[in-house]
Amino acid sequence: MIYSIITALCLCIGFYFGFKIGSTKELPSIKRTIKENKQRDEEEKELKRFEKELGNLNRYDGTSTGQEDLV
Repeated sequence: MIYSIITALCLCIGFYFGFKIGSTKELPSIKRTIKENKQRDEEEKELKRFEKELGNLNRYDGTSTGQEDLV
């Protein structure tokens, strides 16, 4: 039962996008590439690490209390 519904749904979606691409003669473009997304994620991780390091420097009082691990 569910397979017949999924099949009909995929067929309708395929016709819709096929008609849409055929009428514009252009393939839809992706706004951001995978490489840009990976680079942005790496930059965000690096920024969080630097923020943690700065926080540790600001809290340093000669002992290890209040310090966060930089794993």
